[in-house]
Amino acid sequence: MHRLVLALGLTTLAMSTDAATLRYHGELLDRNAPANARYDLRLTPYADAGGKQVLASAVTFEDVLVEDGFFLLEPDFGAGIHDSRDVWIELAVRDADSTLNFATIEGRQKAALAPLVGQCWSTTGDSGVIPSTNFLGTTDGAPLVLRSSSGIGINTSDPRDLLTLRGPDSYLDGPTINLSGSASDQAESGRIRFVEGTATGNFRGAYIRYDGTNNEFAIGAHNNSDALPASDVDQIVMLRSATTRVGIGRTPGEELDVQGDIRINGGVKYAQLLNHKKVFVGASLHELGGNDCRSSGGFDIRRNSILATCFASVPVDLPRAAKLVRLEGQFNDTDANEDCTFKLTRIVPGPDGVTSPIIASVTSVGSGGNQVRVNSFDSNLSADDGLVLSFSSAGNCSGGYAEVTYQLPAGFVP
Repeated sequence: MHRLVLALGLTTLAMSTDAATLRYHGELLDRNAPANARYDLRLTPYADAGGKQVLASAVTFEDVLVEDGFFLLEPDFGAGIHDSRDVWIELAVRDADSTLNFATIEGRQKAALAPLVGQCWSTTGDSGVIPSTNFLGTTDGAPLVLRSSSGIGINTSDPRDLLTLRGPDSYLDGPTINLSGSASDQAESGRIRFVEGTATGNFRGAYIRYDGTNNEFAIGAHNNSDALPASDVDQIVMLRSATTRVGIGRTPGEELDVQGDIRINGGVKYAQLLNHKKVFVGASLHELGGNDCRSSGGFDIRRNSILATCFASVPVDLPRAAKLVRLEGQFNDTDANEDCTFKLTRIVPGPDGVTSPIIASVTSVGSGGNQVRVNSFDSNLSADDGLVLSFSSAGNCSGGYAEVTYQLPAGFVP
């Protein structure tokens, strides 16, 4: 057996009423690497670790498949070891189908008597366990410690971090941590804590929790160096409802509800809103100087005297960098000889004073009655530009409203 260097065995002995049966777990190495072949294996029970007293006849297993170095044997030694307090198992091995003698592996393995399954756990799996009584843990309140410098893996032999869970790519069966209470809609099933420091009873840090009664998911902070529940403060709360709501510093009553001031280093944007509009009714324009304008009791503006001209205006306040795209005007014109007009004028300050170039205008059609006129265009405002909307009428024509449509870069709030 020149190829076989070392074999390690872990044994569990389960006692029945008729005879003692054994489960033997072994690891076989070939030149310091896990063996992968078929071997004949022989197990012999002894009374101690180094003596010659054999408790029962050896049991031989032929043509055993060893994969990645591991194998599992279940020999039946009969009643010969039924009353034995200690049983030591000696392993001997040879190549499968060989006629050579067995080679004994140094170091017998001690078998542990187990009157019930579950007192010793098998590394290759156990059957017949009762979850309520057979479990890995402590019953005296002492801590259960799992320790590994390379990390602990669940469903993986290659943990990436201190604790790694691996499972199928599945919504229900994937690597999920389930914190579940014993009642439906419980107030809380547990918290995941990120604790600062190692002082006893110190919960200072942050936490994540879910409230089943109120359907609230919260991220909070624990600022005090204590373990008092009153020191937990929810910072961000998500309310699960028909429309998910988020609250910062409070339970939300709207889609986004903030307790306190908001500071933004940048812009606030509208989603899927390209065009913004401002509407000016005719009656909101103010006449200049002695111009003869009046309102007829509604929203429109018209001239007051048949011998005068009505001219009125109002400032238009738009965000910087806005782009003007449309001017719409509504009129009531019953005069075939005179029309009325809405104009949008840019106010540009300069070294020689202020200039007022016209950006766009809409004019009524004489004797056209009630009508809406539209002018579509593109005009970008600079940071220093101002806008004025004006109305003029020298005939029997009134202006009902003017609508200015503009756009903002990347949908910024108007």
